[in-house]
Amino acid sequence: MASAYYIVLEKEIDGLDTLMDGKSLSRHVQSLDEAAQGLSVLPLSGFFSMDGDALADVIGDDAGDFEVPPLEQFSAADGLSTVRALLPRPEAQPAI
Repeated sequence: MASAYYIVLEKEIDGLDTLMDGKSLSRHVQSLDEAAQGLSVLPLSGFFSMDGDALADVIGDDAGDFEVPPLEQFSAADGLSTVRALLPRPEAQPAI
């Protein structure tokens, strides 16, 4: 099963397109997280959260007694700090 990261906004913003293909980001998140920790910013995987219904769809019957944490919202400013810190890093550059 493939995984991908994508942006979910708390509320829509007119004219803002959040469509992205987050598969590459998902494949490289471990090295990006290591770089982020070295730069003292929140790792990209730290911005991950799912609501209970979406998580139940993914886990299915394997959920058992799994306790679903509440959906968490993140500050855009915190996300920008991480992205801006990572952009100059070679780990953040796409392979050509």
